[in-house]
Amino acid sequence: MRQYHHQPNAFSGQRTYTLYDDHIEISSSNVSTQSIAYNDIHSIQIQYDPTRVQLNQYITVIHYKGGKLKLTNSSYLSFGSFEEHNEAYHSFITKLHQEVSKNNPNINYFKGTSKYNYLFSIFSFFFIIVVILFAILFSWQHQFLGLVAVKVIVLLFSVPYLIAYMKRNKPQKYDPQTIPTDGLPLKERQS
Repeated sequence: MRQYHHQPNAFSGQRTYTLYDDHIEISSSNVSTQSIAYNDIHSIQIQYDPTRVQLNQYITVIHYKGGKLKLTNSSYLSFGSFEEHNEAYHSFITKLHQEVSKNNPNINYFKGTSKYNYLFSIFSFFFIIVVILFAILFSWQHQFLGLVAVKVIVLLFSVPYLIAYMKRNKPQKYDPQTIPTDGLPLKERQS
């Protein structure tokens, strides 16, 4: 039996996820206990999902008959403040994969975003680059050199993050015994 605890947001209480031999149980102080049999799960998706305040957020979405369950590697503390549980999350998700694959070999395992979201990300990346380049050209022509410098700095800092995001979220299937390393946070990283 393995457990993982986190508080997803300000409106939900702390949730406890417990792995058993044939099911996962979700309990919370403000919601009745829920149980999901491993045989009812049809897919698991892991994803790197940074936000403005959570630059190292990872999520796991468990799709099952009747819904989906979303776990993250962090807990809400206060407005704009989150605590990462990377080691506990990494261990829990690894154990989840082991238990589920033993009980239900028909599950699909996906890493990254959907193909459509990934294509949208690529399109957005190039669109942002083109917009910034046009802004630089416009600013240069009108001799707003300070604005040119700011836009160049924004471009230089944003491109590596966008490329890293796209690499980590490239859609792919994977074997549950070999979870892609970029689909889970590093165990030793704590913020």
